[in-house]
Amino acid sequence: MFTEIIQLDGRQAARKNTLAQLGESITVGFEVTDPQFAAACAAGNFDPQHLGGRPDLSAIEVTAAMLRGEAHAATSLPDLDSIGSMAVLSIGMEAIAEVRALEGAIVGRIALIGAADRFERGEWPGVRELPSHENPWFENAGASDVRELAAIAAVVQDRGVGLKDRMQLVKRWLQTGEEPAEYRVRVEAERIDMIAAVERGDVAISEQVGGKLVGVESTHRAALGLGYHRAPVVVALNSQFPSRDGGEPQRKFTIAQYKEGYVDIGKVVAGLNVAEATRKGVVVSEMQNRWGGSRTICGSPQGESSVLAMDEVIDMVSEHIA
Repeated sequence: MFTEIIQLDGRQAARKNTLAQLGESITVGFEVTDPQFAAACAAGNFDPQHLGGRPDLSAIEVTAAMLRGEAHAATSLPDLDSIGSMAVLSIGMEAIAEVRALEGAIVGRIALIGAADRFERGEWPGVRELPSHENPWFENAGASDVRELAAIAAVVQDRGVGLKDRMQLVKRWLQTGEEPAEYRVRVEAERIDMIAAVERGDVAISEQVGGKLVGVESTHRAALGLGYHRAPVVVALNSQFPSRDGGEPQRKFTIAQYKEGYVDIGKVVAGLNVAEATRKGVVVSEMQNRWGGSRTICGSPQGESSVLAMDEVIDMVSEHIA
């Protein structure tokens, strides 16, 4: 179906070439959160959470709905081009044998991904014990921290495997539930490593704002899940976040809330963009890599280190705690 799968590079040095590449191809975007890149995807962009104003939907649920024939089509100009386009897509979707197989276990796996991607958890359950050797997995968490999804999530994150190969492995998992054994071994070992990091004190969790917010400083990717054991809003800092191009590690912030309503992420992002731009000596409107995300989770600019201090970010988040 796809001749190539592209990982977009939002760094300033690569931005011009990336836009040129998009302009020379017919590309459909999947969670392209950068508005400029999204606009350059000639075949559209599946991103209901970030740019589509639908935090209740993930990209995988939208595409599955299309294949099941449950999606609506819309046009403001019903002519031969618009209605013809719908007809062509309809023919293509009906010709895919897998359309009729999107039921049962496949639907269940899609729902698991959708819930994890939306961070759909319900109300924060309160302070809990940190994970242990007896119970190393999180409940109602992101894909990497949920036992059922951790191995296939590790496949997706493996930069040593080509994107098309990763897609094929995910496709096989959706159809059969089969996950590559080596990735299951890897994620189980990572849970043991996470418990050891907590026991050594390598994960620093500091309570803020009367238990409504915690700061977590750690290089472990389970930082958010660990923070949620202490508060419904987490500010996580990874000072050694791997660079996409294998260069120097970056300082990466992630801010997340257990569910929408604990903090106004939109106001937080607006304030942090001003603070980041001011510190870097650029005009906010000229920032290409901005703080951004959805209404439940956001992060510092992609592809570069944040210059803000942990205390500054916590103070900004604290101002908008509900």
